[in-house]
Amino acid sequence: GGVTCSFTLLSEVVGQRSRGKKVILSMGLLWTAGGLFSAAAAWISFTVVRPLEWQWRALVMISAAPSVLILGLFPWLIESPRYHLNLNREREALATLTKIDSANNNNNVKGQKRLPANLRLIHHSGKGGSSGGKGGNGKKVLGVWRTLVSKEYLLTTTLVMALWFLNMGAYFGICFVTPSYFKAMNGNEFLASLIEAAAEIPGLVAASFLVDWCGRKRTLMGMYACMAVATAVMSLDEYLPFPALVVAAVFSRGSADGGIMTLYLYTPEVYKTHVRNVALGLGSAVSRVAAILASYLSFRSGAGASGRTAIIVYAVFGLVSGGCAFFLPHETKDWAVDGDLDDDEEEEEEQQQQQHQEEKGEGKE
Repeated sequence: GGVTCSFTLLSEVVGQRSRGKKVILSMGLLWTAGGLFSAAAAWISFTVVRPLEWQWRALVMISAAPSVLILGLFPWLIESPRYHLNLNREREALATLTKIDSANNNNNVKGQKRLPANLRLIHHSGKGGSSGGKGGNGKKVLGVWRTLVSKEYLLTTTLVMALWFLNMGAYFGICFVTPSYFKAMNGNEFLASLIEAAAEIPGLVAASFLVDWCGRKRTLMGMYACMAVATAVMSLDEYLPFPALVVAAVFSRGSADGGIMTLYLYTPEVYKTHVRNVALGLGSAVSRVAAILASYLSFRSGAGASGRTAIIVYAVFGLVSGGCAFFLPHETKDWAVDGDLDDDEEEEEEQQQQQHQEEKGEGKE
């Protein structure tokens, strides 16, 4: 849940020109830092800590430390302007937008005492307003889910959710299966895991460059193709030496993580503001199901022929993911995040025209 909210919030406050690089590098590098931290914590806990019953306890305590640090940072976290608008707190929304504007070197709202007209439309429209009478919130939530499966978004939602399942399933499967897979070859599984986690950095750098150069869809297809090939190479343990398999794991995990970060960027961009967080949350929920299934498959078949079977399954996941990315109906490279502002303006114009016609009819009577 926290990861989903952080990606949604960051996509709202980062300018369109550099959104791809900033979102992928900032969130991706922190994600990778967490992977390195976890691998190092496991290495220390299971090799340095001697009492067996304290090894897993040490790992849990070390892993909880970053969460405590995050709690201390929340008072300085910026709030979503849309949240302020939904609560009729226009002054706070304007203050937040001014900070965002300044951070992106713009002067769109600086010095203004009221919100721009297009943002006030979000506030007063049925999509973003907090009013709506009894049962209004329930109808609004139902409307969001209907939008996700509407004719406009049905294909997009189907393919995006498939990518969340396949990409995350392959990523976590690779993370889970490789330590025990390498351990069966008498290699240092902790060192291999640490190298794999560090290998995510080149994948992130490549993805951050590609998303703004050749677009989100092509980046996804490239990452999935690399993941499929590298993961398939990992299954050739009978023919390749251990260092070659580690290199294959480096490319496999790095491209899988690059695909995830690109997907985190693409999902908030392709959906309109009022359904964006729900769509990203649904993708995150689907990915957790994939992670549970991947953990079962990985730990059940960690070594030998069964380990190769699991790795081949993850390679197929990468191949199918590339096909899903190819059929995505939209490229969001040059899209503005608040793509529904124009829709709100059209809705307001229709309401004004309808009101004008009613007044005109009353005048005739």
